Amino acid sequence: MLQSNDNDIKQVLVARFSAIGDVAMTIPSLYDACSANPSTRFVMLTRRGLDKIFISRPENLMVEGIDLQQYKGALGMWRLLRDIQQRYGHFDRFVDLHDVIRTRLIRMFARLKGIHAVRIDKGRFAKKEAVRRGGRQGARLMLPSQQQRYRATFAAAGIPCADSFSSLSTDTPNPFPAGINIGIAPFAAHQGKIYPAHLMEQVLQGLVKRGVNVWLFGGKGQEQDTCRQWAAKFGPTVHSLAGECKGFAVEMQMMTHLDAMLSMDSANMHLAALMGTRVVSIWGATHPCCGFSPWQQSPDDMVQLNHLVCRPCSVYGNKPCTHGDYQCLNGISPQTIIDKLISNK
Repeated sequence: MLQSNDNDIKQVLVARFSAIGDVAMTIPSLYDACSANPSTRFVMLTRRGLDKIFISRPENLMVEGIDLQQYKGALGMWRLLRDIQQRYGHFDRFVDLHDVIRTRLIRMFARLKGIHAVRIDKGRFAKKEAVRRGGRQGARLMLPSQQQRYRATFAAAGIPCADSFSSLSTDTPNPFPAGINIGIAPFAAHQGKIYPAHLMEQVLQGLVKRGVNVWLFGGKGQEQDTCRQWAAKFGPTVHSLAGECKGFAVEMQMMTHLDAMLSMDSANMHLAALMGTRVVSIWGATHPCCGFSPWQQSPDDMVQLNHLVCRPCSVYGNKPCTHGDYQCLNGISPQTIIDKLISNK
């Protein structure tokens, strides 16, 4: 039986700012730490707005969405730690799940205040080796997952984690019509992660012919415009939810009721996976070997061209294509994706 350190550790400060997907990936290990230490209070620091993805949270978890514009520079991080301590009192541990300049400063100030601080080992060198131009041996080296790195950081702080987290799903009404309902999140932050629009249209057309209800996910602005254009083009079974959902919690609960979610290597991939939804993900410049695969998803549902010797070429997909053609994405057949999505239907 897992032993709790609650008698020694009363309060733990945790931090992960950064992108939505990276913050979402903290949830399994963080919730398991809370579960294993019910008498310990955990305070999670993240960017303002991202606190909304921590749904169905344990009773001993507090999440603070921080407006980082109010806490700039070294003095800002000092004030942030001071303000959090004024609100919650003394912390026994600081668990840095980010290891960037901001959290390094918090770590330094925490130690000055007598707080034991630990940081994540992000495996930066190993990830660089995985994408190093040359032999491309990295694709055959499965590095530790981000969730494993988070759990190891808690362990380094003397905080045991349970193994009980399965999903964030709760019992909510199904908003979708009868039949097969598939979500598509076609966007990502970088071109090296985005399946080309003309090929995605072929996926949509194929799903429509199969009688599938398609629900498009995205943000406002250009993403919303694109999704509305596709909904108008492909008819009544294609629906745009881009920019329409009222907050992360609503959107995530909708994902629970999908038969599957098609996503790029992006935040929606992680959010849908955390809701217990089957995720079919498309990988181009990036590769699951770097540790960012979605929570408890089958490797068979990670669509990628493993024969290309030039991938992975980027950890985060933010580097331009060396060949200029993004064959890693253009080479994936729309029919392959369609067959994958309906393979269990």
